[in-house]
Amino acid sequence: MRQEQLIFIPAPGVSHLVSTLEFAKHLIARDDRILITIIYMKSPSTPLAELYTRSIADSQPRIQLVFLPRVDPPPSELLNSPENFIYAFVENHVPKIKETVRKIISSSSNSDSARVVALVLDFFCLSMIDVGTELGLPSYLFLTFNAGFLGFMLHLPTRHNQISTEFTDSDPELSIPGLSMQYLQVFCPHRCSTEMVATALSLSLLKSSEKPRES
Repeated sequence: MRQEQLIFIPAPGVSHLVSTLEFAKHLIARDDRILITIIYMKSPSTPLAELYTRSIADSQPRIQLVFLPRVDPPPSELLNSPENFIYAFVENHVPKIKETVRKIISSSSNSDSARVVALVLDFFCLSMIDVGTELGLPSYLFLTFNAGFLGFMLHLPTRHNQISTEFTDSDPELSIPGLSMQYLQVFCPHRCSTEMVATALSLSLLKSSEKPRES
């Protein structure tokens, strides 16, 4: 039986890692042909996440863990904008990730190892699509949040085109496609900022650019 390998690139946050690892466990449980390599970006702020990730990999022989060397952290002033900080953190790892993926591909092609067939990317790792394209691999987006929040994110560019201001507690209720009830602005994520809109727009463009596969 020919096995195939997926390379997962999760964001370093605990909630992202836990969701990604649980998804990986479900995949290998459903199909014996799948092997998974997880490329781990070390973050000094999430030591417990690293312990959890190691424990899962140690208990699952078909999940391999590759730790990247630490890189210089983003400027401290970016801590005022968590989205920008995470994106900068991920971007700092792009050269190392490209090198690591290239080595995994080379190793699998020169042996009887499982062939690498795709990248599976976290929402905050969309820039890695270019890495996959350069190395001839398709990229798939794994969302660690629920369908309601996805609907909210896809709605953000539309709202931004209509009202190019950030949310305030005094704004009226939101009517979001995918949610059965209107949503009070006060319960929106605290930082629905321009950066978040740009990210949502990227997701919308990615979704709209997908072409149906020919049968």
